Parts: sequence; structure tokens; C-alpha cells
Amino acid sequence: MRFLIIFLISFLKIYSQDISDESLEYKEDQIYFGISYIIIDQKINGFKQNGFSRGFQLGIFKDISLRLRGDLAIGLGLGYSLNHQISNLNILKDSGGNETFSLLNSSFQDSKINIYNNSVDFPLEFRWRTSTIENYSFWRIYAGYKLSYRFSNFIKSSIGKRSLENIRPISQSITLSLGYNTWNLFFEYGLTNIFKNYDKIGNEISYKLRPIKIGLIFYIL
Repeated sequence: MRFLIIFLISFLKIYSQDISDESLEYKEDQIYFGISYIIIDQKINGFKQNGFSRGFQLGIFKDISLRLRGDLAIGLGLGYSLNHQISNLNILKDSGGNETFSLLNSSFQDSKINIYNNSVDFPLEFRWRTSTIENYSFWRIYAGYKLSYRFSNFIKSSIGKRSLENIRPISQSITLSLGYNTWNLFFEYGLTNIFKNYDKIGNEISYKLRPIKIGLIFYIL
């Protein structure tokens, strides 16, 4: 985690509303971080989110202005995110080492199963804002697309913790953030399922889950 933060900071040179004397064009390179509540989009009889599923994200954006006045721009980002999903979906390994899926009855004492995903994110945003060279507080609407690589996935329950094999490594989502100054609402809709379509021996995985995130995102110049 420490290495990733150092890499994010060194990846881009940060300017606070950087101004070019020749063109008066400015850009807003930013550090961002956010917290969100995760809703699982699914149509599975008996599936329950029986805990507060949540997400955290941190990263940096490089701003590319599309107009001299700076109200339109493209944002290229690099970030890290951690998703923690709590539900009654249990994943065990059979005698052959293959993962099996089942739903725990809510009457069980230990029916809360925790699934964690760590990912490197590559967000792309189309940015509209009311900022000017002199104005540091402004309204913004940022709409975007995010490609993520899940590099660490594990499950944690009452019987212990272990890594997961059938998590889809590449995920895609669309994002929207809007607000004023530092405080902004954040929405993210997953375009891909959390799990692969088939396990390693060719059995279909019928649990089609997609994360929806609702939360806050903060941009720091």
C-alpha cells in the first residue's frame, strides 16, 4: 500500500490550477479520495446483503484542458480502490480444490461473509466546471469510464481467510461525480460481473453480481 501511494504521487507532477503565460490556459491536476456504500445489483433468490458493504478509493488525475477558459477538460487518472462486500454468499473449496458457491441461511450465527477486492484503477473523465483562473470554488459535473485490474481478492468468514480464484480480474464501470468545491456526490455502476462466467473445470457460475456505489468523492488541488 505504501509503495502504491508513493507511485501515485510520483506518477504525475501536481499543479494547483496551473497557468500558462502564453495561452492563459490552465488545468486542475488533482488528488482524489472517496468513500462509498456498495449496493449489489443481482437477481438471486435468497441473496442478502446483511452488512454495510463499503468502498474506498484514492488516486490522482491529470487534467487536459479542451478550451482556453478551462471549463471543459479530459481527466486521465491512476488510482487504487478497496471494496468490502458483506452478504450471505459463501464460497468454499471442495475436495478437488474447486470453489463452490452457496447461500447461508440468515438464522445461522455466522451468516456474514466478507469479500474483499483490491484493484488498480484507470479512470477517464469528461469534465465540465464553472471554474476560472481566479476562482477556486466552483460547480462541477464529471462523467467517466473506469477500467480496473483486481490484483488481490479474498474471502473472510468465521472459518478463516483465503484468496479467491473465480473473481473476474478486469472490471469496467461508468462513473458520475457532481458537486461544489471539495464536496461531491459520487455514483459508480459496474458494467461487468464480479465473478467469472465459468470456474476452472468449466462449470457455470450462476451468481451474477454487479456493484453499484453511492458515496462522496473529494478533489484536492
